[in-house]
Amino acid sequence: MREASRDFCQRKEDANISILENTGPSRTITEGGRALELFTDRTDAIRLFLAYLHDDPPRERILFFHGDGGNGKSLLLRFLRKHCRKRLQPEDWAWLKTLPDEELISHIRDAQDAESVPVAHLDFGMPPRGDQRPQEPFYALLMLRRDLAGHGLHFPLYDYATVWYLYKTQQLTPERLRSLFPAEELEFITTVADAITGLPFGGLAKALLNVFSKHLRERFTLYMQHASHSSISTKPRRACGNFRRRID
Repeated sequence: MREASRDFCQRKEDANISILENTGPSRTITEGGRALELFTDRTDAIRLFLAYLHDDPPRERILFFHGDGGNGKSLLLRFLRKHCRKRLQPEDWAWLKTLPDEELISHIRDAQDAESVPVAHLDFGMPPRGDQRPQEPFYALLMLRRDLAGHGLHFPLYDYATVWYLYKTQQLTPERLRSLFPAEELEFITTVADAITGLPFGGLAKALLNVFSKHLRERFTLYMQHASHSSISTKPRRACGNFRRRID
């Protein structure tokens, strides 16, 4: 009798195991990286996005995509971020935009020598995780700042304001700075933090002016050197879909 009871209980436990536990999570052909390989259509939206990137002067309007849930907005944005955030020389874009949709998209995906456009991404639907908290203003701005740091953009005044906020809220620690700021900015951030925590107000103002003067002067010099080299270019070429090459 006991043996029959144990066998019945075991069959009941087995019956309670979910389908997910038995078979594993379901996978679809549009999941993860596979989705971008299969992405198609939306050519009007892609062409409009590229036109916004290349308009000179830039349009004084923000481009946004909206629609019902599940109709492909997130996948479209992933596709644009991965393949289309490129800015071509004006004559190259003038030629490219005359091509049929599929040819235009193929050329823009394969363009290797186009200028990369900085991009930052906030997913307001993601659950909060550590310092990744896009629905909270303080953390959302820091997420944008970290994304843009990878493109060589610098925000010394914003960095100072953030360090000051951490100081006033008693959160200013070396560990906190390392978790919030990109590694390439830590020397500047640490210098600002040292000035804030170690000097009276009068000395602080002078120290900060020295810090900003030093770092901004270095970056402006590098920017001007880069701009000078970037102005040298060869003639545009069309063969094999190659675009104008710039000598940096």
